[in-house]
Amino acid sequence: YGIVSSATSAVATAGDDNDNFRVENCAISKVYNGISNLASTTPALSADGLVITQNVIGDAVVANYVTNRGIEVNNVNSPVISQNTIFNIITLSTASNAATGIDLGVNVINGEVVRNNITSVYQPSTGGWNAYGIHFSSSTGTTGVLVANNFISDIKTVNYSTSSSFNAFGIRFSGGTNLKIYNNSINMFGDVTAGTSAGMSSNIYISSTLVTGLDMRNNIFSNTQNFGVAGSFAYNIYHSLTGISYNNINFNDYAGASTANTTARVGFDGSTARTTLADWRTFTGQDLSSFSVAPVFVSNTDLHLVNNSNQCLDGGGTLL
Repeated sequence: YGIVSSATSAVATAGDDNDNFRVENCAISKVYNGISNLASTTPALSADGLVITQNVIGDAVVANYVTNRGIEVNNVNSPVISQNTIFNIITLSTASNAATGIDLGVNVINGEVVRNNITSVYQPSTGGWNAYGIHFSSSTGTTGVLVANNFISDIKTVNYSTSSSFNAFGIRFSGGTNLKIYNNSINMFGDVTAGTSAGMSSNIYISSTLVTGLDMRNNIFSNTQNFGVAGSFAYNIYHSLTGISYNNINFNDYAGASTANTTARVGFDGSTARTTLADWRTFTGQDLSSFSVAPVFVSNTDLHLVNNSNQCLDGGGTLL
């Protein structure tokens, strides 16, 4: 661990009532987990007043990479995770763990994850593992979290499977209720060369019907990843099972580009591919004010929009 709030008895054991923990302006590298808040599952002893802000987690030197999670929190009320730069979260090629920028675990109640820049999160094992920008990793108790104004880019695994969860996702939802996903930009790009089977990636991946009340508006989802094995897919949104719906989904941009090996698709509804925005609208009954145009970013990892080059997107959002 780089910095951890936990029990006095053991570093990986949850601590009771560790309130008003603030981590600010720290540089963290060469660790397995960057910043961890491991709190008690007892509601009266969960963490309050947690602030993780303006930290730099990661390093440009290979020997100093963070190799598991940039930030992880659980059992916390109203945390603020903001303005952190998280980069080069890269596992060993032989590792059997997911690479994750920010992990939101059990009983994360309300709070906000805002204005973070997460880039270059890689899991290079050809045995098949995951990489996530942000992961809502628990189906227990997590509710009401705002995820807004984050940049997520360059999340990558290998050519492994066209349907498995062991792939690269900008945001994965394994659980969570009444989550608010606003004004985020997710850009998946580049060549995926390792591995031997057709693969896939998605800006958004939802893997549980316990994800309910989801509100997803004003986001830019771009996936132009090019897999090295024919029959691969690049999605904007992928449901791993049927029965998933949205409280509100609209004013988003869904962008992609097909290549010789990779077919771009707006969505997959758990049973049927929804290749175009029109197909996706038919499934959701929503997204009527959404777009399907290629955004012009400053760069693949600087996801500010270039002035006067995004006429279709300028003013295309809604007041929230």
